[in-house]
Formats: sequence, structure tokens, C-alpha cells
Amino acid sequence: MLLLSIFSCTRIVDPVLESGAQQFERPPVYARWWSLVESCSGIQGSLADITWYQVPGATVTLDGKDVSGYWSRASNSIVLASDEVLGGAIVRHEMLHALVRQPGHSREYFLNRCGGIVACASACVADAGTAPQIDPSTVHVSSEALHFKVVVDPESPTSFVDGGVFSVIVSATNTNPYPIIVDPNPSAGNYGFFYTFLGSAGGITGTGGALDSSLRYYASGETKTHYFDFSIGAHLGAAVVSPGTYRVVGGFDTRGVILEGVAIGP
Repeated sequence: MLLLSIFSCTRIVDPVLESGAQQFERPPVYARWWSLVESCSGIQGSLADITWYQVPGATVTLDGKDVSGYWSRASNSIVLASDEVLGGAIVRHEMLHALVRQPGHSREYFLNRCGGIVACASACVADAGTAPQIDPSTVHVSSEALHFKVVVDPESPTSFVDGGVFSVIVSATNTNPYPIIVDPNPSAGNYGFFYTFLGSAGGITGTGGALDSSLRYYASGETKTHYFDFSIGAHLGAAVVSPGTYRVVGGFDTRGVILEGVAIGP
């Protein structure tokens, strides 16, 4: 995940737009994403008040750094790398900036309330500060101790709904009557949440990563959720799913559940 600037919400004047930047009309799916961020943050705002720009390529330059996008307070505008216009976690990250309207990346909003819904890469995690201390007596378990659920939203994706943009939502719940820490599998790495699509056209997989230690702590009864976003396209690829029927697997580290017969329409 590319760095997301911690300076994007502190300016009183807009950064100069890069050459090639163009204003664009927000895609239909932005309304669903905005409602999602409003819900997780508990803050209401006007999506219509935001002006959107895209810069060709995979990154935008801000203060000499390559970033995926940024929000600017001065004009209430969001500037995105064109490759990320349908990158749900990135777009929702900038939407959260537009709602919170505070400097930096507070742990409360970017990791606690909206963790798994918005992107929070290494720079964001560092800006959020040290994770709260955990009682050293907390029980350590593997991901086998979690209860999983996988949902596709909308349930029957098609190009006629939100332009073919949909999410796979993976949830993990600690059903134990006590808190736990989910230790990573030493042979598999620090995966965190993951998804896999398997179909006649092949398969794709990806992970959410558990970059902050708090993401491995589950209070009794706590559920953590991660959103993976996709677009319907002609060929199966990174964040693109071609029409067909798939087995979808979602989980945390090396354990999860299977959702059979997921139909992706044309």
C-alpha cells in the first residue's frame, strides 16, 4: 500500500494540481462508500460538497512524496491517482479525512472505528501513535479460535449496479468469554485478513495485512471486519473479477470459510 500523506488535512491553501489533473464526476459507488464511512465514523457530511480530481498514473505527488491521494481542506477537494479512482479503501480513507476534518490519522477513527473499511498503511499506523498496552495475561491463540463470515455486497454483483463495483466483506469474531490475541502463523507470515476467488477462469487472492498490533487483539465477543473491493471486468486480475461463478474464501491468517456459488454477472 502506498503512503498516504499525513499533511493532507492541515493545509489552508490547496496544493498546486499536477499537470494532467482533471476534475471528474464521482462514480455511483461513491454514495455507498460515503454512507459506510459516515456509519463507521459516526460523523455526517455532504458528499455533494466535495470536488474530485484525478491525476494519471498510480501516484500523486504531494510535498515531494508519492501518495495514492489526498484531501485538501481549502477547497474540500479530493485528488486521487487515476489507478485508485475505484480503489475503495483509498477513496474511503480520503472520505474519512473529509468527514473528520482534523490533522493526521487519529487511532480512534482510522484504526478503531473505521479499521478494515479505510486503508491505513505503515505511515498512517505510525501517525496514529503507539497501540494501547494489552494485559500480559491475555490468552494467545491461533486464527482457528475465530468464527468467520464472508458476505458479498451487493449480493449479486452486476455491471448494472454501482457500475460493477462490489465488495467482499470478511468478518472475524471472538466467541470466547475472554479476550484473545491472535498470533500469526510463523510459516505463513503476518497476513491478517485475506480473500480468494476460485473459478473456471482461474483465481486471485489478496491480504489486508495486520500492520498494527491492535488488529490482533479481540475483546470477548468482538468482531473485526475487512472490506476488499473489486470491479467487474473482461479478465480476472488484480481487484478485477470477470463474469462467472466462483468459490470465495475469506478469513484471517490461515483460517477462514468458503462461500460457494457466488455469481458475478456481466
